[in-house]
Amino acid sequence: MFQAEDTRFATEEEVDEITSGVKPGGVPPFGKSFGLEVVSDRTLYDNEKIISTLGVLFMSL
Repeated sequence: MFQAEDTRFATEEEVDEITSGVKPGGVPPFGKSFGLEVVSDRTLYDNEKIISTLGVLFMSL
């Protein structure tokens, strides 16, 4: 799909740069607001509810 030979999690500095200061753990799972391509497993939609962060560490939706 991506034809990548290696993958890794972004560093804290990379997350800060891409999200304009949202800290790791507070980044919403759907990065469209940051101009990121969203890729998900189709089984995600089998869930009745999906809980995610709102861009802050102390609130969820």
